[in-house]
Amino acid sequence: PRPDTSHLADLAVSLIGELRRLRTILDSEGSFSFRQVAPESRLERALTFFALLELHAQGEARLRQRRAFDDIVVTRVAAAPA
Repeated sequence: PRPDTSHLADLAVSLIGELRRLRTILDSEGSFSFRQVAPESRLERALTFFALLELHAQGEARLRQRRAFDDIVVTRVAAAPA
């Protein structure tokens, strides 16, 4: 028999889509906090957090948190001059 998957949530966002969304916010605002952009769904928040880590790993954003469990401030890293 097929396993019951009714408890699994459908993701309304994709990682690529979330990266695009966060890059757009960074381009227009320069910085934002995780709480400002985090979706309501727990799973979607986790995907947004993963996207933030990817932006940091790519050198596009700086993440700052003053203390454990505090809000995360995301700041755009200036592009290196050509």
